[in-house]
Amino acid sequence: MPMKKPVNRPIRICLAATLLAAGLLRAGAVSASDSRSWDHRFTVPQLQEDFRQARKEMETLHPALYEFTDKETFDRLFDAQVRRIEQPMTVLEFYRVLAPLVVQIGCGHSRLVTPDGFWDGTPKRMLPLGLTFLKGKAVVTRVYAEEDSVPRGSEITAVNGLPMSDIVTTLKSFTPADGFNDSGRSATLGATFADMYALLYGFPEEFVLSYRAPGRDGEERRVLPPVDRRTIPESRDEREKPTSSGDPNLDFEIVKERDTAVLTIQSLNYYPDADRRRFDSFIDQAFREIDQASIGNLILDLRGNAGGNPFCTSHLLSYLESRPVPYFARQYGHGYESLSEPIPRATPPYAGKLFTLIDGGGFSSTGHLCALLKYHRIGTFIGMETGGTYECNDAARDVCLDNTRLRLRLARETFTVAVEGMSRRTGVLPDHPVEPGIQDLLNGSDPVKEAAFRLIQESRSR
Repeated sequence: MPMKKPVNRPIRICLAATLLAAGLLRAGAVSASDSRSWDHRFTVPQLQEDFRQARKEMETLHPALYEFTDKETFDRLFDAQVRRIEQPMTVLEFYRVLAPLVVQIGCGHSRLVTPDGFWDGTPKRMLPLGLTFLKGKAVVTRVYAEEDSVPRGSEITAVNGLPMSDIVTTLKSFTPADGFNDSGRSATLGATFADMYALLYGFPEEFVLSYRAPGRDGEERRVLPPVDRRTIPESRDEREKPTSSGDPNLDFEIVKERDTAVLTIQSLNYYPDADRRRFDSFIDQAFREIDQASIGNLILDLRGNAGGNPFCTSHLLSYLESRPVPYFARQYGHGYESLSEPIPRATPPYAGKLFTLIDGGGFSSTGHLCALLKYHRIGTFIGMETGGTYECNDAARDVCLDNTRLRLRLARETFTVAVEGMSRRTGVLPDHPVEPGIQDLLNGSDPVKEAAFRLIQESRSR
């Protein structure tokens, strides 16, 4: 959750959205006001009151409500959705009415969130698989069922009789993203699929799965029992191997024989002063080692990095820029005033070649950093389109709807980095597109990083 806005201290403007999307759907402490059962039905007047409250808050708080959906279209959508409130509804049924309207803002930092304690009272019947979207296919990457299950690496083609393509289309219409960025939606959906499926399709007694197993011909079918939501890890993308820093989000190594350093940053979510100093110290040490070893190539791996503290990104930028450049396009309050001025170059600055690895999980402050690097032609981008770009809305506020207790998270300010001529409707695009496939998953290979090493070798051979 963002910090409350303190005096003379920064507020959190860029959250780790992909993982936070899962976290926002996680159960909070149950309060007396939120203790209704998940299948409690609210009256039509109660639902209409919450609908009006949500609309008013969206129209009042969001700084760019009509940037991607014009007012006339939004008004029609509001009118169409409110007409669906014809009879009493559960909180889930009302969520399905209201959430698509929030998604139409085109803001990845604005979303509708289940009430505190909601998941504590729901049936313990969740999809027992973790999915990743590779080349448009829903691929099994985690298995939570204890008994014989679908093999890892299988492509799921249908769930309970519905084609996966239809399920994904529906779920994406409930998944917020900046500018309706599909790469960002796919990343978020992969991190939250079991939750999103339950919100839209309920809690079935069993899951009838159609799938194509790796290395086998034809489509197969298997019936799996559901699992308790508590058996599903909250952080789906947590690193499973030790890192040089001891922090699962920060890793660094020098591959001397390839004249290359690899700097992996999976999160920038370091806000308390002590955490930020720890991040800065890690970055400083990495670049000291690069300088001492006279390394000429740097692979910066930002894949899955959904953002965080702008002071972290600006500190990293200070090592990569060829001259001092401003971070933000204009002066913002909240403690960020200095970031509109040119960022002094770090000592010693990095003067070698940069290869930045990106994907749809790169959001918020990561999108900001990538946009600045792209605009100033710093390095080469490899991988897939980022989920964020040069501008995002945040400084979000939670509004609790009076009756259903759904929480409406709305951005309140637009933050833009100092670039010109870039598209707001797309993320930062790679110079060398590389998208992993199912076989890469099964082999444990990393074609994106391999592409970076290949480009480095080619440049050394010239």
